[in-house]
Amino acid sequence: MNEANDLLKAFVWLIPFIPMLAALIIAVGFISGKNRGEAGEKQTTLIANGAALLSLVIVLAIDLHALVIGVPGQIQVAQWFSSGDYQVNLSFYLDTFALVMMTLVAVIAVLMIRFSVNYMHREAGYQRFFMILSLFMGAMLLIVMAGNVVLTFTGWELAGVSSYLLIAYAKKIHYFDIDDDFLKSNWCQDFAIKWATEQIKIDFGKKANFEIPTWKEIFEVNYLDNIKVEGY
Repeated sequence: MNEANDLLKAFVWLIPFIPMLAALIIAVGFISGKNRGEAGEKQTTLIANGAALLSLVIVLAIDLHALVIGVPGQIQVAQWFSSGDYQVNLSFYLDTFALVMMTLVAVIAVLMIRFSVNYMHREAGYQRFFMILSLFMGAMLLIVMAGNVVLTFTGWELAGVSSYLLIAYAKKIHYFDIDDDFLKSNWCQDFAIKWATEQIKIDFGKKANFEIPTWKEIFEVNYLDNIKVEGY
């Protein structure tokens, strides 16, 4: 049991990280001139497809773990950073809902990347498209599996940037000419997440770490009474 949990802890963070790493490799390859043009499509395809498939394999392995051993729940991989009384962990919350969403996101992303290969063949910006798509996949996976609101917000911002770049690519317009409605909508959602972050600063006598509460904690007596908003 402990060995399985240790193995899970060692690999779970790779699920969102691998597609993000693929995006970085594609970007570096393009900047260095190693994967530009039609000649670089094969390398770009291999990196994007390989990263998406590898993330999906790890997700399916965790699904199998949940079926055989049990739902993992909260997993703390390491401490990310701390400031005063606050600390933010590299943590993931893998309940049944998160596992379903992770699987859904990973499967759709794999299919989307795979079928985009032929559609985007010889299209200008081939490498840029798959770089953004890989970043978007990693961001969406981070959102659905994040164990604290800081990681959720990080994933949300990365997804927003990716969406921004994909819209600009699809409309073949300059990045600064994006419709204001998209930006205003994104800003409103940013505010909502920041407000939720303040609401989840609950520590039950422990150091505040922004961890996302479990459903059991939500329905515990006095849980709502412990919600604190700074300044109130």
